[in-house]
Amino acid sequence: MRAVFSILIAASLAGPAFAQAKKTAPPTGSATRYFTYLNDLMDGDADVIIRQVRAGSEIRSASIDLCYPAPKGSERRDRVTVELKVSGASLTGTGTSMRDKTPVEIALTQARSPGKTNAFDFGGSIRIGADKMAVASRETVDISDREFNDNKNPDDDIVAAPADFTDVSPESIAAPSSTALPKANSRVSLSARQAR
Repeated sequence: MRAVFSILIAASLAGPAFAQAKKTAPPTGSATRYFTYLNDLMDGDADVIIRQVRAGSEIRSASIDLCYPAPKGSERRDRVTVELKVSGASLTGTGTSMRDKTPVEIALTQARSPGKTNAFDFGGSIRIGADKMAVASRETVDISDREFNDNKNPDDDIVAAPADFTDVSPESIAAPSSTALPKANSRVSLSARQAR
């Protein structure tokens, strides 16, 4: 039975990475803001969260959490989190992806969208290994720390050291209690009739 639970845990961790931003308290007099998308990044296949701590219009710190298909077009995902160096409107940083250990370079610019008080334009590039992708996200709207936390699905949280494994979810494997599981070294075969 422990093997089943171990497999479930491993499968949930090895599946699509959960893009979760780091939790740190912002400096006094500042606000934490999140961008949860960049238009057409990797043909819409990548999940991105840019976390910024801002005092008015000044960006004090920034980080990016990027979850993307690896290789491009596949269901397999890789993830990288990078602390970004802020220099005026420029956000730059380097990191290494978690699964494939691929070098990642981030070089973004951020400016207020013309005529918009609550939207920003992002430009620049993201390089993953030898692949360089242009970033051109217009009228990208940020959300507050509270909105970000309210929009998170509680099922997406991963408990590092659970007390037990009694919580269930739609992804859990279920079997009727009257059905016995086969022994580890027994052979299971189903005919076409039994499989229906």
